[in-house]
Amino acid sequence: MVTSNYWLHSVPGSAGKRLPLIIILSSFVGAFVGISLVILRRHKRDAPMPFGPYLAGAGLLTLFYGEALTTQYYALLGL
Repeated sequence: MVTSNYWLHSVPGSAGKRLPLIIILSSFVGAFVGISLVILRRHKRDAPMPFGPYLAGAGLLTLFYGEALTTQYYALLGL
């Protein structure tokens, strides 16, 4: 991960319990978009893809829907 993406972990509302949710959401969305672009041949496999926009998007989702997503995430894990 590029060092400029680290500040995105400090999006308001991401403290404590929500940080794992942000990382998991951004990873799943980034993987889905990346695989889709490679399959559709709009992006080359060896070309790097920025991860920052997915961290920012996951941070915003967590900011607005964080409590519900965190509750469902921990219920899924059995915590």
